[in-house]
Amino acid sequence: MTVFKNIDVLHPFYTPERLPFREEESRRIANYLSYLKLGSAVPTLILYGKTGTGKTASFIHAMEHDLPKKNLRVEVSPFKDHYKIKIGHWELDAIYINAAHFRGEILIIGEIVAKAIKPGFRWRGHSKDEIYTVFRQRKSPIVVAIDEVDKLPLAERDAVIYTLSRESKPTVVGMVLISNRPEVIEEIEHRTLSGIQTRTIEFTIYSAEQLKTIASQRVQLAFAPGSVGAATISLAAHFAYQRGGDARKVIDYLRRAGEIADEEGSKKVTVEHVRKAVSSADLDEVADLVKDRVPQEKLLLYALVNLHDLKAKRKIPRYTTVMLYAIYKEFAKELAYPVFGKPAILRFVRAFELEDLVTSHRRGRGRGKGLDKFLDIDAAKAASLREKLEEDLDIKMLIDSYDSRESFDAAILKLAKKTLIL
Repeated sequence: MTVFKNIDVLHPFYTPERLPFREEESRRIANYLSYLKLGSAVPTLILYGKTGTGKTASFIHAMEHDLPKKNLRVEVSPFKDHYKIKIGHWELDAIYINAAHFRGEILIIGEIVAKAIKPGFRWRGHSKDEIYTVFRQRKSPIVVAIDEVDKLPLAERDAVIYTLSRESKPTVVGMVLISNRPEVIEEIEHRTLSGIQTRTIEFTIYSAEQLKTIASQRVQLAFAPGSVGAATISLAAHFAYQRGGDARKVIDYLRRAGEIADEEGSKKVTVEHVRKAVSSADLDEVADLVKDRVPQEKLLLYALVNLHDLKAKRKIPRYTTVMLYAIYKEFAKELAYPVFGKPAILRFVRAFELEDLVTSHRRGRGRGKGLDKFLDIDAAKAASLREKLEEDLDIKMLIDSYDSRESFDAAILKLAKKTLIL
């Protein structure tokens, strides 16, 4: 006996026929793609918004549901990473690439070739010139959607955008850049920006009520009738809203809660099952954040959560990258580890921001005195990170290197106050 009717609709890549609260965004993406029929260059489309606000889902929905409404025939690959769009004798290839898995110019161009231009082409082992020679043999217009474009190293991001924006022969190439941050284009070199026009679509976070509607729609499709009540849906939506208005989270909580109900032999998914599901998801998220980190990153994260706790206890009014670096350096010296320079540490902090682990903002110190970068981390995430990090051998060695926990805390506070700019 199971509470599920169709668990597949709770899969991250499932796209419903109706996408609540993103109909307009999906329609605008479809309009953009249809402009390529004209055969002329089109602006680069940037979809931006926080994780779980429907950016990728809207792109897929535009492909699978909105374009067919324009009398366009769409063929979808099994992994939803290649769409062939046809009307009469006109064809367009749309390629979806996640930059988290293809982190370089040649990796991305090679993947486009293998998917749309020369299927089966084994681009690894070929030179850059050879890959571009095949790329320029394309016969149809191409639009390339690069998801998580923030994950590309800046130089590689610049190279990809520069190259694709200048490809107009033998056919035009359009770009859709999907990002967690609106400033992704501003970071590109001027020589690249000078050659492109951009259009943006902002994806705001979902409200708690909107998350309830999304969850209710998915419950009807995924669960047996009567197995999930309104209180269960509301609680899942509440937790997802607390964690950034992330629609993927509310769906994940419901899936996990259903699996827990099945394990317990329950015919209903209760609020208690949701609470257990959220705890499980939070632990998995933190475990993912900590695993595979190099020791320097772990020390930096541990410095971050300790600074957060000092601010929460009102022992310091704020914390900055200057403080973070000072405490990280102390930790590294205590363990006799190599001390990374400030540029490397700032790159780590930047990566934490891209993972939605920390947020930051800049504030001036006063006229002619430069800027400070203030940091912040969600309280629940900081507590979970601390718990997970303190299970790590490097962190245990660090704490044990002090006479007591009190002396460890006092040393951090002293350093933080020393670097605090009043």
